[in-house]
Amino acid sequence: MVIRAGRSVYTLADLAALEGRALGTYRNRRMHRRAGHPAPVSSAAARVLLYDVEQVDAWRAGLPVPPLPIEDAPGDLLDTPEAAALAGVTARSWETYRRDPALAAHVVQVRGQQLAGEAAGVEHWPRAVVVAWLEDRPGRGQGGGRPPGARDGLPRQEIVPRTAALLAAEPAVTAAEVSRRLGVHPDSAHRALRELRVAAVAALLEQEPAASAQDVAARLGYPLRTARTALTVARATARDHAPDAPDSGGLTLF
Repeated sequence: MVIRAGRSVYTLADLAALEGRALGTYRNRRMHRRAGHPAPVSSAAARVLLYDVEQVDAWRAGLPVPPLPIEDAPGDLLDTPEAAALAGVTARSWETYRRDPALAAHVVQVRGQQLAGEAAGVEHWPRAVVVAWLEDRPGRGQGGGRPPGARDGLPRQEIVPRTAALLAAEPAVTAAEVSRRLGVHPDSAHRALRELRVAAVAALLEQEPAASAQDVAARLGYPLRTARTALTVARATARDHAPDAPDSGGLTLF
């Protein structure tokens, strides 16, 4: 998902303020997960959830929730995972590229409606700015390619971002389908999906620490079995990175 051109957003703190609740209470009671509540427009891996104002206002008024525009527009605002996917790089690489003056000069700090007071901004970039930056990059379209004897039809550094685009469009996509559509080895597709799904679940857990496998499946659109395994791995990884954490052993998924 992206913030479509010309649309305004609420943060989770804004939603809590609209309900007259403290943010912690609102989040712990999962009030943003009530039946029919509009889904976030932030990307699956986003650390801050954002919601379309028009959709939320309609839902709160008991009116039909209007659909979001489906056509990409130059004024769409992309967060870090979305901008990285459009650029064909990893989110980590984008953290470096974002310092380029051609991007830094146009960054938009999305703060919602600030109904709960001044909010920290979430960096977004207009789609047109990212596209122009890509077109102006020196050496674009030169070099790269598959090394002799490689098993994949894509350069290694492109597999995860290209898989991320497929996963964003089809959360239940399988490794076999990724392998077929991208022309990469099934093992490479499997690893890319695992990395992306575990990262998305880890980001979700930061917002909702008590999330269940059913919550993950509903929030991210993963099949329940996949959601359950990704949740197990994400929590095990978090424990492994905690101070003095015991070894959790190897886990395989997807």
